[in-house]
Amino acid sequence: MAAGTAADDASRATGRWTMVAWRQRGLLALSLWLMWTAFWWAGCARQKDPVLATVNGIPIRYSDVLWELRDHGRLRPGESPSRNQVEQMLKRLMERKLKYLEGMRRGYDKDPQVAPFLEAQERDLAYKLFRQEKVIDKLISDEDLWAFYKRGAQRVRIRHILIRVPEGASPDEELKARNRIEDIRTQVLAGASFAEMASRYSDEAQTASQGGDWGFIRRGTGRFDSVFYDIAFSLRPGELSKPFRTRVGWHLVLCEAREEPSKADFRARKAALREQLLQERASEIDSAMYSLRDRLFQRYRVRFHEDAIALLRERIQSSARDSSGVPQRQGITVSRQFSKVQPQDLPLTLCSWDGGSYTVGELVQEVEQRKEYRRPLFATEQDLRDWLMRIASIRVITAEAFRLGYHRRPEVREEIDRRREILVASRFDSEEIIKPAMQYSDEELRTFYESQPERFREPEKAKVQEIFIRGDRALAERVAQMAKAGADFEELARKYNERSITKGKNGWLGYISADMYGDVGKTALQLKPGQVAGPIPMGSNFSIIRVVDRKPSYQLSFEEARPKVRAAYIQDRREQLEAKWLAELERRFRVVLFPERMARLGKAE
Repeated sequence: MAAGTAADDASRATGRWTMVAWRQRGLLALSLWLMWTAFWWAGCARQKDPVLATVNGIPIRYSDVLWELRDHGRLRPGESPSRNQVEQMLKRLMERKLKYLEGMRRGYDKDPQVAPFLEAQERDLAYKLFRQEKVIDKLISDEDLWAFYKRGAQRVRIRHILIRVPEGASPDEELKARNRIEDIRTQVLAGASFAEMASRYSDEAQTASQGGDWGFIRRGTGRFDSVFYDIAFSLRPGELSKPFRTRVGWHLVLCEAREEPSKADFRARKAALREQLLQERASEIDSAMYSLRDRLFQRYRVRFHEDAIALLRERIQSSARDSSGVPQRQGITVSRQFSKVQPQDLPLTLCSWDGGSYTVGELVQEVEQRKEYRRPLFATEQDLRDWLMRIASIRVITAEAFRLGYHRRPEVREEIDRRREILVASRFDSEEIIKPAMQYSDEELRTFYESQPERFREPEKAKVQEIFIRGDRALAERVAQMAKAGADFEELARKYNERSITKGKNGWLGYISADMYGDVGKTALQLKPGQVAGPIPMGSNFSIIRVVDRKPSYQLSFEEARPKVRAAYIQDRREQLEAKWLAELERRFRVVLFPERMARLGKAE
C-alpha cells in the first residue's frame, strides 16, 4: 500500500507559520514516536522520571526532555544524554512553555488555522497507532526482533592488512600479491607484531597508520564484502585468518575481541530494530494493509463515482490541448493539469463511504497546496485511480481507528497537547518577535552598519587550486611530492582530483577565506602565492593545495554590505526581543527549577 498520512487531507488548512512550527514527519519518525511513547507510558516509573522544572505549575519531566532530544535527532534510542544536553533542552522547553502560556492568554489557540491543523494531526496519529497495533505488531513479534537483533548485534574487534591487486592484474601480479600476504602471515605467526606489519605493508590507507585497527565492526554495515564478514566473524579472539581474496585484493584479519548479543542492549535499541525490520518486511506489511483495506472497504461501503472520475479525467486531458483542440507539445503538466477544471466541477464526489466523501475540489486543493515539485501528475487514468484508492484507504482506516477510540488514547492526547503547545508558542514568536524584528528603516540599517563596521569587512582570501584524493594516503603523499617538486599542478589536478564540484574545473576552488573547506582554508591563508601544501587530512580523505593569488581584507561599503547588514540586524533584533520577552514572562509566570533532581539524575546515569 502506498505510504501516506491521514493529515494529508487537512494540511492545506495550515498557514505558513504552522508549517514552520511543525515539520511534517515521514513514516519512520511517526513510527518511532509510537515506539518511544509506548515505552514511556508503559515503563517510565515516576520516581525514575523526575520533574526537573515547573512553569506556572506545569511540570517538565525528564521523559519530556528525552522525547524532545530524540525528536530533534540529537539522541538515538537507547542512548543516554549528557548533562549539557539535558540542561540545554530543559531551557528550551521552559522558554517554549512561557511563550505558550502567554500565547494562550492572548487567544492564539483560537486562531482559525490551529483547530483544523490539530484535527488533522489527531487523525494522523490515530491512523498510525491503529496501523501499528493491527498490522505491524502482529507481523513483528518480540521473538522476531530478538532474532533480527542477534544477526547484527554480534561485534568483533579486528586488525586488518590489505595487499591490493589492481583490476585486470596479470597472473604474475596476482601471484606476487598472494606470496606477499603469505609471507606477512608467516612473520606474524613467528611472533612479529600484527600492528607493525600493518603499518609497514598494508595498502589500506584508512587504518594502516593505526596498525590496521578497525575497532569493533558489526556484520552487514556495508564496509566490506560478505566474504570478509564471514571470515572475520568466524574467528575467535587471538585467532589469525588465513589469506583470503576479495575484489580489491588479498586480506589478513586478526580477531582481538568479540562481543555477544546483550539483552540490555536489545531493550535499549528495540524501537530502532523494529523500524529496520519493518523496512525488510515492507512487502508483508503492504500485503496485510491491502487485506485490511479490502475488509474496511466492504464494511464502510466504499464507492467510486465513475461519472465524476471520467469528467475530471477529461478536464485533465484537455489541459494539454489549446483552445482549438490541438495537443500542446509539453502535454499534461503538474502546473496546468487542473487549468480546465470548472467551478461547477468542484463539488462533484469522486469517491464516498459511509460517513464521508472526497470531492474534485478537495483533490485540486490538496494537490495544489503542495510545492510544485511534490505534486502528483495525473498523466494517465491509472494515476488518478491510484490516488483515489490511496485517499479512500486512509480515510476508512482512520474512520475505523476513531470508531475504536484510538484518538482518545493517552499517548495520542499527550502528543496533541504537545503539538498545540508548539503551534501556540510559534505563533507568539511570529507575532511578538519575528514580525517586529522584520520592521526596519533604511536609516536604522545604516546606523547599525556604522556602529559596528568591523562585522562587515570582507575577509582575507586566497585563490586556491586543489587536488582532492579520497581515502588513499599513499597516493596523496606521492602526488604532493610531485607537486612540491615542480610538476604541472594543473595536469596533476586534471588527473587526480576527485572533488565532485571541482572535477570539471581542474580543481579550482577560486578565492576562499580561512573559514571555508575546513583546514584547507586555514592552510591556504598561511601560504604565499606559488606555494604548495599537503596532503591535508580531511577525515579519511586528503587535500593538496596550491595558492596562486591573495586578496587582503577590506571594508565593505554600506551598499555592498546591505544584504549582510539586513540579516545581521534582523538576527540581533530577534535575540534582543526574545530576551526582553522571556525576562517579562518569567516575572509573569512562576518558573521553578529543581537542580538537586538534576544532580541525582546525573549520579543515577
